Amino acid sequence: METCKSCSATSATGGRFCHNCGVKFESRAEKVIATNQYIWALSILPLFFGIVTATFNLAMPMGTNQLWLWLTWFLVSSLLVFADIRRLRTSGFFVSYGPWPLLIPAYLFRRAQVTKSPQTWILVWMASFVLCIAIQTIGLLTFGQTIQGAALEEEVKSWILNNELATDASLAVTCPEVVSAKQGNSYVCEVEIPDYGSLYYQIEFNDALGNFSIQLAN
Repeated sequence: METCKSCSATSATGGRFCHNCGVKFESRAEKVIATNQYIWALSILPLFFGIVTATFNLAMPMGTNQLWLWLTWFLVSSLLVFADIRRLRTSGFFVSYGPWPLLIPAYLFRRAQVTKSPQTWILVWMASFVLCIAIQTIGLLTFGQTIQGAALEEEVKSWILNNELATDASLAVTCPEVVSAKQGNSYVCEVEIPDYGSLYYQIEFNDALGNFSIQLAN
């Protein structure tokens, strides 16, 4: 059954034109194209999220809560999915509401089945997701991860105590205020041991994840 957008008359004859006003009915291909206003945004959302996350990782210290980023991605995905479903239904394609925001590839696959379209959108989403991971990885490897000096000081103190280089837990460690965890980056931290004096340790990062080696500075 077709509904004329011009006069709202319905026709069950399968004709190409409205029997009431003569306006041509939209073809299936035209209807599918008309529903694509939200699906583009949904398909490239992982790429946008990757850029935002990579920027966030560079700007904020390691360990900063990123829960709000993931919640934002889920919320935006949910809005786009449900807006797309509503647009499909308006055009005569029925897709049930469900947990689609948690299963975006499955939704894109189902959408293509309902509209009898190629699986283009799921391929775009997968490419966008791969680029999301690549952008974050390249960002970390190139620029490193920002770490607050206070967090590094606790790591150094724990390492010294665990390796029995000192037994007094009241020792004080002073590192640069902010460091960048990138392979090859090195920093010097001062360790003040009560009743002994100060020692200087060189911290060299082994990767962008914050793993480091430590040794007495020359």
